Amino acid sequence: MPRGPAAAIDAEHEDEPSVIDEPLIKVSDPSHNAFWKLRVLWEQDGLLALEKPSHLLVSPDKHRADYPVLTKLLQRDINRGATWNRSRSYQFLELIYSLDFETTGIALFATRQDVFEAIRNCVGSRKMVFTHLALSHGVASELDFSIDLKLAPHPARRWLMRVNRTKGKQTLIRCRVLEQFRSFCLLKCRSETVRHHQTRVCLQSHGMPPVGDSLYGGKLLFLSELKRQYRSKRTSPEKPLIDRPAIHHDTLEFDHPLNETPVKIESPMPKDVAASLKFLRQFDPQTHF
Repeated sequence: MPRGPAAAIDAEHEDEPSVIDEPLIKVSDPSHNAFWKLRVLWEQDGLLALEKPSHLLVSPDKHRADYPVLTKLLQRDINRGATWNRSRSYQFLELIYSLDFETTGIALFATRQDVFEAIRNCVGSRKMVFTHLALSHGVASELDFSIDLKLAPHPARRWLMRVNRTKGKQTLIRCRVLEQFRSFCLLKCRSETVRHHQTRVCLQSHGMPPVGDSLYGGKLLFLSELKRQYRSKRTSPEKPLIDRPAIHHDTLEFDHPLNETPVKIESPMPKDVAASLKFLRQFDPQTHF
């Protein structure tokens, strides 16, 4: 079930400029006792980009049919005149592309019908550049590498993807090593295609599954595995540093389809990944190419 409240905004960001004075959009789902403060990353020219927290759906999922869906919550708020929309007066809102339930980062919406119709043709046509941060297991053999596969849904478990060289769709991601540790690696992954779970499956096939991604071979990261003299609390079990697949959609670049203005949207590193990197730098010494 949902884990709200989620995605509190750091105080250091509250004074950053925004097209709208209010830098947060607050949404809630009383039926699940859940509340979110979503940072506005971009808001102009008929587009709204929000910083999505983990464990929140942006679009309906039949496997989580009773979970809150961000797009529906925002549309509900528009229809009922919620506080966050009084200064905006939006009458239209549609999601441009989906994100995994656990993935953090940029959720992009169109707030005008003409923008929605124009921009959805950009998704998947390589006119949009999607970049993700991934904290993965393993050691990279090269500073830069590409993973080119054909992916298709698993025949028995349709929510999973797998390599299928005969019936799969071509999938390509390009990766750069940002930090290499003894047992883990921080990667910047640029997607040349848009496929379900593509970064996760590609990294798994490369022998570097994302930390915390149990669906694709990743394991939870515990401080006790890094710190030799770690002492756990006897009253409660140790919690993982990251309780989800360590994937973050950090950058989105494209030309606005109506006025051809270059758009670059960035989302800061989430707290769980930043905290994990802090301990990795301290207890899992870096290696260099």
